[in-house]
Amino acid sequence: MKGEMLTTDEPAIAVVGSRDATPYGLEMTRRISYDLARAGVTVVSGLARGIDTAAHRAALEAGGRTMAVLGSGLDPVYPQRNIPMAAKII
Repeated sequence: MKGEMLTTDEPAIAVVGSRDATPYGLEMTRRISYDLARAGVTVVSGLARGIDTAAHRAALEAGGRTMAVLGSGLDPVYPQRNIPMAAKII
């Protein structure tokens, strides 16, 4: 684990979906994740491209909390193009 889990990370909700998301799916993910984060809900996703990335990005833009659960372990971060996103999440 990297970063810190807080007692305020409850409630939390997982937002996951396609790596090859449609523009509509990405926009809906952005809206939902942004609103949840603004309401104090921690957004949890997998850091994959597509829906996962959109969910993390929206939560961060809202000034909220987000957590990435990685299936590949912590080192190296996969996909590599999301290394900057992982750093923001931490």
